[in-house]
Amino acid sequence: MKRITKICIFIIITVLAISCQSKKKDAVLYNSPVTIAMRLNEIDIDLSEESMTKLVSFFKRNDSLALLALTQGKSLEEISKWYYPTVDSLASMFPPLERNDFILANKGKSGIQDYRPFTSKLRQYVLYREKLALTSKQIESLLIRCDSIECLAKNKDTKVEELERKALTTSLDLKQIKEYYIQKNKPIAERETKELLKQMKKNSLYTVATDSTNIYQQVYAYKLEQKTNWEYLRYTGATSDSVKQDEARLWAYRPLSIIRLETCQPSSSNKMLDIVCKREKLGLAENMTQSLLTSYSQLLQEEYKHKYKVSHSNEKYNRREQENKSICRIIPSSLLEKYFRIIIYDNVKKQVEKDWDILLDYDLVNSTDSSKVIKELTDYETRLAVANQRISVDKSRKNQFIKSDIINGKPQLLKQLDSEKRKRKNEKIVRF
Repeated sequence: MKRITKICIFIIITVLAISCQSKKKDAVLYNSPVTIAMRLNEIDIDLSEESMTKLVSFFKRNDSLALLALTQGKSLEEISKWYYPTVDSLASMFPPLERNDFILANKGKSGIQDYRPFTSKLRQYVLYREKLALTSKQIESLLIRCDSIECLAKNKDTKVEELERKALTTSLDLKQIKEYYIQKNKPIAERETKELLKQMKKNSLYTVATDSTNIYQQVYAYKLEQKTNWEYLRYTGATSDSVKQDEARLWAYRPLSIIRLETCQPSSSNKMLDIVCKREKLGLAENMTQSLLTSYSQLLQEEYKHKYKVSHSNEKYNRREQENKSICRIIPSSLLEKYFRIIIYDNVKKQVEKDWDILLDYDLVNSTDSSKVIKELTDYETRLAVANQRISVDKSRKNQFIKSDIINGKPQLLKQLDSEKRKRKNEKIVRF
């Protein structure tokens, strides 16, 4: 009980101290001339009362010098220099940590001239000092290296990245360095996740708020890991094979919601996903859709394990073959034929047009025959194309026999065409 009381007292004292400090800052702000107060208000970081007081004095002095220059008949261009200080001229008034944060927050800000030719990336690590749990010794070391590297960077031959890498690896541990990339990529991951959820909502991939929350958490965690690892592995000098393996892992284990969003396109190069892409045309039941997506995800993960995990390294794995088995297991034969007819439609149409043109060339048909002949050709080419598609997913003897029967039942006109082609070929052979 006493311990709880002590904790409560500590929290109250801390809140009061912060409140007091805030009131002091407000006092400095609101006791300043309006033009100066507005300029102070534009500064994005929290400054101590002492630093704000220094800024007020600095701006007042500059205002006086500007007024003096005006009375002396100086040009507005000359006077303007008193109203556009450099980042460093302002930052030099602050203690080390405030100086670091001010440089990053106000670099390139309106009303502040950016005369810094180079700003070390190490300053970002100092900015995230609390999230990275940096010690005072680490912070001090990084700040010293920042100034040193920024000074050396004036020489074009200086290998800045090498110096920064050395500074980080000697001052921080790898966990802290990775945490930096996590913090750095949080806004990007959040932005991309929100965009994906907008697309998911637009395509009616979730209906209630709880679904949205769960999906957001999964996608955000995935996106953050993807962005973080991409930078962190390259920074730590990971081999290209290691980078590829991590990318393969992330691809194989991406959330099901992202895979499902991919199937909102008209088509996919993957047959399992393409069936889902065409779910409305096929009248595909939701349980079949879910089974296909789940199976596809599991097969990707199996492929990854067989390729990269030691326990699976000697086992052969053919994902395409497994996908075909899953398709035949999940999708009824009638629906599968409907799907095949959809995907072969354009090619069949082209083949029939080609057949017709060749038949005309061989004088085997005329324009009055077109309707009847084209219908017969379309029926034949469709059945043959569907048979080929069936064999592509299931090379059973049954499907092979079906294809043979279709070829044997080729329309008479096409058989005549084959015969005429052989005749012409034989006529072209030079006989001695």
